[in-house]
Amino acid sequence: MLRLAVILPWVMGLALLLAGCQPKKTELVIKPQQQTPLRGLAKPPATSAELMALVAQARTAEDPEEVLQGLDRYIQQHDPVLRDEARFRKAQVMLELHLPGAYREVQTVLEDLPDYPLVPYAYFWIAQWWVYQDEPGRALAMLTKVLEHPALTQELAEKVLQSGPAISKQVPETEAVAWML
Repeated sequence: MLRLAVILPWVMGLALLLAGCQPKKTELVIKPQQQTPLRGLAKPPATSAELMALVAQARTAEDPEEVLQGLDRYIQQHDPVLRDEARFRKAQVMLELHLPGAYREVQTVLEDLPDYPLVPYAYFWIAQWWVYQDEPGRALAMLTKVLEHPALTQELAEKVLQSGPAISKQVPETEAVAWML
């Protein structure tokens, strides 16, 4: 028995030593695919204080024609940066005030300046215009274009997410669910 008490620990130690020296079994490690980083939101576009003042004036004016003429002067006489922004601001005023030719005006500006930073804003203005025209399905389509645009800003995303659910209540359920997904 004494012999067993001396040999047993020695055999166990040898067994453990040999077990540690055996070749390691490779474990299957599943690594998650590297996810592409989320696209960051764009910075808000630079805007002209003078042009924004004209837009604000148009919202309160009894006759917006004078403001539109002021925007036309910027379009005709100023440097390209102000000219291009003035074209977008004119379309914005026309859409907000539901003036004749507003949709045609914004479409022309979008065709001429497809990469301008105010493009997603123009889509948002069109969406609001479609709501006024009682076309909520078209409005949701424009809001989708806003959210998919690479120049989407935080401010604009918040506006879309505020207005989208209310508009989605005006369309068939399948369209509403599709928009929310």
